[in-house]
Amino acid sequence: MTMKCFLFLAVAAGCLPVLIIKTRPAKVPYDTLFTELAAVQEEIVAVHNTLRRGVSPPASNMLKMVVWATSYLIGCGVSSCHKGIHYLYICHYCHEGNDPEKKNVPYNKGSPCGDCPNNCEDKLCTNPCIYYDEYNNCNTQTQHLGCKHLSVQRLCKASCMCQTEIK
Repeated sequence: MTMKCFLFLAVAAGCLPVLIIKTRPAKVPYDTLFTELAAVQEEIVAVHNTLRRGVSPPASNMLKMVVWATSYLIGCGVSSCHKGIHYLYICHYCHEGNDPEKKNVPYNKGSPCGDCPNNCEDKLCTNPCIYYDEYNNCNTQTQHLGCKHLSVQRLCKASCMCQTEIK
């Protein structure tokens, strides 16, 4: 008898949360949040610019602040805030960090796909280097020490492993 009561209570406890939880309709349909939609992109930029104006120094070129020429991966997420109809958008770009020498000129000048004529789609290069250099002087280090040197192998991977890819 005790085992039957225990089994009944275990099943009831397992099913009870399902009966208690109420599903609420979304305040804004999720499919309206797709970042491919121009309206969503404009809203993200507008909200970001509004928030950014409140800090110092003010933003001068948002595109330079967001993505760099060496960025080849992006991961974004969206989460609804508990109060009100607000959403939090977060994006992470790879490679992280900015090259101080390219801080004010993050892109190469020239014709679209000038650096990748055989790897081009919609005027964008499609052959990124999946490695990056930890040091700014990796070209010099690879010339003097070579790619077989341990520190160059570890810290100058793009210079050693990406001969035809975009770095």
